[in-house]
Amino acid sequence: MMKQVVNLEHKIAEISYKIAKNQIIGKNVVEKALGILVNDGVYAMWLFIEEKASKEVGDNKTNPEKFCYELKCLLKDYISLESFEDYYCSNKGKRLFFIQKLTQDLSKLLFIRQILEKLLIYTRHQYKAIKGRE
Repeated sequence: MMKQVVNLEHKIAEISYKIAKNQIIGKNVVEKALGILVNDGVYAMWLFIEEKASKEVGDNKTNPEKFCYELKCLLKDYISLESFEDYYCSNKGKRLFFIQKLTQDLSKLLFIRQILEKLLIYTRHQYKAIKGRE
């Protein structure tokens, strides 16, 4: 039986909508994370998100656990993630291990960087679209 090809662009758009709608990562954090990703790389961006989550309080707190889970859902059709169960997103140490493992291979790292950049850009636009509907 043939595996169904999943449209990556569509999947990124779906997940960016979820992130914005559920405020998994706040609008300002998305903007800053995008800048850090472009200038400093995937791991630095991830450390920034973790750091923001540890300092924020309230209902709109950055949720790296949900972001990790959404990223895993996005990547599972394109990168072999069999060894990464959902519990890897459950605590900071395991999330950092997950990101370190994903970024060990240069081709995976470049692919993930492109995906994250597009995801953050789409999320930024989703926030603008949601604000425009209010």
